[in-house]
Amino acid sequence: MDKTPVMVIQVNEQDLVVVSQAGDFLQVHKPAGAIRPGQTLLIHVPSDLPLPSPVASAPSPHQPLLTALSQKIHKLLPTASMATLSRLSWHSRLSQLPRHSRHLAAAALFFLVLTLSLTVPNQFSTQPAIASVIVDMGAKFELLTDEQGCVVGTKADTSEGDTLLKKVAVQGLPVDEALIAIANEAMSTGFITADTLEQAKVELQPPAAPTQFSSPLSADTLQKHLHRQAKQKKTNTDNPENIQDRKDLNETNRSSAIAAPREPSTTTEDHNGMTKEFTKNKQIPQPEKKYKQAPLKAPQYKQHKQAPTENPLQSEAINNQTFAKKTIMPTDKKRGHPSKKAQNPNKEKQEKSNQQSK
Repeated sequence: MDKTPVMVIQVNEQDLVVVSQAGDFLQVHKPAGAIRPGQTLLIHVPSDLPLPSPVASAPSPHQPLLTALSQKIHKLLPTASMATLSRLSWHSRLSQLPRHSRHLAAAALFFLVLTLSLTVPNQFSTQPAIASVIVDMGAKFELLTDEQGCVVGTKADTSEGDTLLKKVAVQGLPVDEALIAIANEAMSTGFITADTLEQAKVELQPPAAPTQFSSPLSADTLQKHLHRQAKQKKTNTDNPENIQDRKDLNETNRSSAIAAPREPSTTTEDHNGMTKEFTKNKQIPQPEKKYKQAPLKAPQYKQHKQAPTENPLQSEAINNQTFAKKTIMPTDKKRGHPSKKAQNPNKEKQEKSNQQSK
């Protein structure tokens, strides 16, 4: 038995819904491996295999996109009928299209496949809602949350709640932040007032199925968040619009005070709270000095005495005397005074020389 090429239309847990080249929809066993819609496979098609309708056997989440694709193809081929298209093969269908229509069909198919790949995985990856937070603040609505306490859906019980939920995007936000955002939007648009918000009630409705669920935030905690937000609105502490209005008012008062003509005898107060007195023909008195400052004196420097100039001859005589005092003269051991030889050492030599001359 030969294998027939088919295109995968729907992937189920145990079987596949495919379409053959002849345009027949078949439900076959799912082979092993990763299979995605739009993939082409080669399978054995028995001749006596029943051909169930894919929509009747198992509803496909891609059916709206497939219907839109078929409508676009019908717009490109106004003369072709559904029966004719079902009997033609894929190649024959494309061959019958004009060149310009072929490009448009390829572009439409590419756009739809790209949209399918971006939107369908995100749709199935969203976590289901397991709890509901019912809020009654004049406008009654519900916030569907997951296990982490994030908003995965909204439901309005009144027309005011429906209008309010359309103005605020809370998908994916924590439930407490979503409540604060909705409360701020309701007060800013005039749906409710701060007094009404203080009377708001919050209830937590667990799922009906017997599942173990523990909410990250209790209903009392969420209700306290709303009441605290109402008090802050009353005191205007966290409202940036009022803060900006006060800044503009202060700037206006400061500009008008500067531009206004000032009389010499008037007293004005600027925006910083400092006062200035203007008096006529008078000076502002200065504070008295407690200590009198002594007059400055000219600096006095000590005069050092200069050493007298020395006479070179006198200094030489002084040096000779000093050298004579320091000279050690030989002494007579017996008498304790200098010996005669030491006093006149050249006397004997002179006497000898005189005797020889005689």
